[in-house]
Amino acid sequence: MKLHSLLSGNPSMPETSTSCGTSLIIRLCDNDSLAWSQLVELYGPLVFHWCTVSRIQSCDAADIMQEVFASAVKSIHRFDTRPGHSVRRWLWIITQTQRTIHLLEIWKPVVYYIER
Repeated sequence: MKLHSLLSGNPSMPETSTSCGTSLIIRLCDNDSLAWSQLVELYGPLVFHWCTVSRIQSCDAADIMQEVFASAVKSIHRFDTRPGHSVRRWLWIITQTQRTIHLLEIWKPVVYYIER
């Protein structure tokens, strides 16, 4: 799947490529290192893009991207394989969560200073 195809459209849209289907999820659940490399290769640029379009600096976007895939490793066994639940949507949700955590960490010192 090409990057321009991944970047276009809504994150909730399901993938059309068979490489992003159930077989990839099964391989990820089996801790197949090649499958994880494939996931990062396919979706790393998209996760990075989601971060940078929300005005996250590139260096922070790279950190968030690492956290997204670390979280994916921990939660892959809970991935819902029913129709309508895509890898893209799953990674979108993880990315938004990690982006929020990152922003809260940045703002924490400001909030602490204001409260004093």
